[in-house]
Amino acid sequence: MSGVAFTADSPVEAARQKPPVKLLVLFGILGPLTIHLIMPSLPNMQQEFATDYATVQLLISLYVIALGAAQLFVGPMADILGRRRVLIGGLTLYTVASALCAFAPGFEVLLGLRILQAIGACTGAVLARAIIRDHYDESQSTRVMGYLAMGMAVGPMLAPLLGGILFEIVGWRGLFAALAAMGVASFAFAWKFIGNSGQIRHGQNRLRRLFADITVLLRNTRFILYAANICFHTGMFYAFIAGGPYLASVFLGMTPKVYGAWFATAALGYAGGNFLAGRLIALVRSETLVLFGAIGTFTFTLMLFLVLMAGIHMPLAIFGPVALATFSSGFVMPTSYSGSLSIDPSLAGSASGFVGFLQFSFAGILSTLASIAIEVFDTPVALGAVMTFAAGIGLLTSAAVAATKRV
Repeated sequence: MSGVAFTADSPVEAARQKPPVKLLVLFGILGPLTIHLIMPSLPNMQQEFATDYATVQLLISLYVIALGAAQLFVGPMADILGRRRVLIGGLTLYTVASALCAFAPGFEVLLGLRILQAIGACTGAVLARAIIRDHYDESQSTRVMGYLAMGMAVGPMLAPLLGGILFEIVGWRGLFAALAAMGVASFAFAWKFIGNSGQIRHGQNRLRRLFADITVLLRNTRFILYAANICFHTGMFYAFIAGGPYLASVFLGMTPKVYGAWFATAALGYAGGNFLAGRLIALVRSETLVLFGAIGTFTFTLMLFLVLMAGIHMPLAIFGPVALATFSSGFVMPTSYSGSLSIDPSLAGSASGFVGFLQFSFAGILSTLASIAIEVFDTPVALGAVMTFAAGIGLLTSAAVAATKRV
């Protein structure tokens, strides 16, 4: 890599090393929390802006697209410009965009600001993972990644409830003001605690390597397998997010409130799996945890498929296997994240951003596939088939990880 040099941390930056794990969780949940917090306000926004519900849903869908796509750029930029500079810049953008959302005069302006808000928020998730890998070895980072994943599961689960309460008190504009306040707090914490961990590149050719590093990662078989684990297990869960409401309302006759309570079991299962994986990583090889979790995920999604095939439309018979599948997936995700970022620690930012981009892309693909399958076949069995398919591919890639030697 001619023309490119690396620098280590300065003494001031060294003093900021190993920031509190709770702070990294806060950065990580910022993006997902901002998705779900405004959902109870969408009908009111639809009325105020005199538009249809499909249009107002763009405030969610375009935000998710921007949140995923921006990670492709944010990760490599963090390796080139440094963690601190990129994170603080992103949090500044998030805070300003959130504040302006509260005063948006029209829907088009609000939609544009939501895209900027997503770009700013994505730095939190990408940099949280990279900073964890900077300060911990692969085994330790699996444990901390588990805590991060727990926060990212439980936070969005509680966000609609919190968003509904805030909407009743301050309205949807006040809700965006609350997000801006969260951005200010995150910025202040980042300014105080986050240094430039990892290696920063200098030289004339550093910008040319923005995507060349991703090519380096794609040449590594274990990186591809770890990334595939993350993509297909995330896709399995998002397929249920897309098809679950249809299954609950049409075939189980649930109200949204009742469905929300049952859905919480899936989120809590995922959080519990991540927590237990973090405890077991000191005792069990990471490859063993990945394979064990993948076997469990496939087994329980197959059980769900068979339950739906048998026409058993009972909440516990359906949500029980889903919760057990997400619990098992909790063993796969933190170990796969840690493994993907450990392939080349000097490229942890690029790896984090690229994996995040792929993760959101596959989540969108498999959730769309689940929605189309349910609509075409008009049966919940289609949802079980998509989830089992995703878990099956995840099992194959996890078995390949266990069989592939470390480089």
